[in-house]
Amino acid sequence: QPLQLSWTPGDQAASHRVFFGTAWSPVNAASTSNTDGRYRGTVSSPVYPLTRLLETGANPPGASFILQNGKFYYWRIDEVNNTTTWKGLVWGFSPGAYTNIDDFEDSISTDDVNSNWPDGYAIPRDPAKCGTGDVYVHSGRILTRDSSVKFLQFVYNNGGINAAFGGNAFTEGRRTYTGGTTFTGSGVLATVPKLLQIDHRGTATNAVTPPDSETSDPNADTMYVAIEDTAGNVAIYLNEDHTAQQLGNWTSWYISLTDINSLGTPNPVDLKAVSGFSLGFGVRGTNCSPYFDGQDVNSTVMFDNIRLYGSTCVPQYGPSADMDADCDVDINDMDRLADDWLQRAQNFTFIGSTAPANPPVLWYKFDNANSSDTNSYVPDWGTRDANHYTGTINAFISTNWKTDKGRNGDTCLYLPPGGGCYVIVPSGPSDGGTPEVMGFMADAAHTAPADGNTAPGGGGISFAVWINTDTTSSNMQTSWNGLFGTWNGAVSTETLEVHCPAPLNPLTDPSGPRTNFIKRSPSATVSAFDRNYADYGGRWNHWAFVKEPSHMSLYLNGNLLNTIDANQQPGDPNVNVYGPLFDPNVGAVRIGTRGGNWGMWNGYMQDFQVYDYALTAGEVAYLATDGAGEVFLPLVSPANINKDGSTSPLTDVNQIVDFRDMAIMCNQWHTLQLWP
Repeated sequence: QPLQLSWTPGDQAASHRVFFGTAWSPVNAASTSNTDGRYRGTVSSPVYPLTRLLETGANPPGASFILQNGKFYYWRIDEVNNTTTWKGLVWGFSPGAYTNIDDFEDSISTDDVNSNWPDGYAIPRDPAKCGTGDVYVHSGRILTRDSSVKFLQFVYNNGGINAAFGGNAFTEGRRTYTGGTTFTGSGVLATVPKLLQIDHRGTATNAVTPPDSETSDPNADTMYVAIEDTAGNVAIYLNEDHTAQQLGNWTSWYISLTDINSLGTPNPVDLKAVSGFSLGFGVRGTNCSPYFDGQDVNSTVMFDNIRLYGSTCVPQYGPSADMDADCDVDINDMDRLADDWLQRAQNFTFIGSTAPANPPVLWYKFDNANSSDTNSYVPDWGTRDANHYTGTINAFISTNWKTDKGRNGDTCLYLPPGGGCYVIVPSGPSDGGTPEVMGFMADAAHTAPADGNTAPGGGGISFAVWINTDTTSSNMQTSWNGLFGTWNGAVSTETLEVHCPAPLNPLTDPSGPRTNFIKRSPSATVSAFDRNYADYGGRWNHWAFVKEPSHMSLYLNGNLLNTIDANQQPGDPNVNVYGPLFDPNVGAVRIGTRGGNWGMWNGYMQDFQVYDYALTAGEVAYLATDGAGEVFLPLVSPANINKDGSTSPLTDVNQIVDFRDMAIMCNQWHTLQLWP
């Protein structure tokens, strides 16, 4: 809509004198004889389009005004009739940092939002490729966010219509501007939009482009934005994260308007003459292709706060010394540098490192041993016969096996974003032996885990695994992800969940800290602590989760991070944790998910082990160091700004917080870095 000033007219007012300026006092004192532009003329209606601020001449007199984002402006209205003038009060406003395309707050019903984002409009297509009658539609309605804020609910399905032709090519909601509209404030705002922000939220079950499929278009279910001008130029922006619609938290998608996607026209779109703005999923503007393969799933995504910025603070594009994600290097960042001063990488020797007294009862090496790169089986290398509890990779794809990504450059298991991949531990032996409720959990020959359900002595159980989280997965950065867990037979109630979840605030704090914890049935937290993302992302880390009769303990790279008892207190040897930890009716174990096809963990994995007793700290240290008893601990600190130096870890300038990092901070001091 055009930017304008508006007011309620006085009862006896015949016309309205408009005064406008950049300071309160001059506007308050201005009269019709003013010659510097503060008097802007007389209007008959109580509306003043801000495009008139660009005018010069006798009426209104003086220079034109071009508004600056974030600057304060003042205006006054005098009411006039044939005999009297009533001087008005001085009001003020500041143009916001953004211009709204739609925040959905003015929509009062489903019909109202669908009048702006209509269902069921047709897009031309090739009948020979796509058939006839397949209308690309979406279903929109207004719901409330945070109890009062409104947003758009968008439903898509790119695989359910005309299956013989590969289904829909795309699903889209389009807002049409008859005759064209401007996204630049009618030229009154000095800043031409450079950045588009869209908030969105979905669910883990939403359809995504099928991974590594030779019969699918790589953008079959990808989120996109399309902007079209009155000349027919179209810019299409694809979300680089093809699983963005599965993120369960509100997430901002930032788009540089200078970066026109290859699917759009090479001619720039005129933001002063926009005829259409579209939100959608799939391959817009194309006809169905023989290789199109969108998933046949009714999927729902919420959209809100569609905004245009000149430039704004996007933390991932801020200065390297900006540690509090405000795009400015200031005293807060200096405080963090001081807190971590002279921290450095080091070799750490564990006291009392010793090999486990007993072997694991379940052991998935995840090295694809004795199998080809094309099968979904993971053999059990525990104390039973080989393959006794052979696991299965759900939604298996050939790239689940990475032949050069292991800890030693060898093969490891990879669970990719959006693939629905996780390992299913069988509920009984695969060699035709006696059926069991849950393999190692209820094996009559290994009853220690079951002992953990009885008081007062109880038993113990330990889990250990090497992981390397996929730092490129936005799912790992914005969602609660289950590293592994156990459930009852219906996979509906967890008895144990281990999480490697998202940042506390992924929009303002993309680098951490994260909260990692273990849950026990029904939902109580038994061990919680904050860790930086680098503690489990982007490199190999060893994690151990140990349950003893009195408490549970979490270890990272052989170091005890936290111990907590059943009362959420630091471990007390006089308090037993039993009963709630493992339900005797455990019926499912999943590795790489919170349960079923949701809450999935993404990244690389090796050596998932289960011991039917509580490992000691020395035994955990042995596993974490491959028996060496010593481990190299790299520096993990956001204050480690200097990324250059030698290749030796202990002398590398990237492995100590010192004056070289301070020099970079001083060089960037109070350098506000907005994007794009």
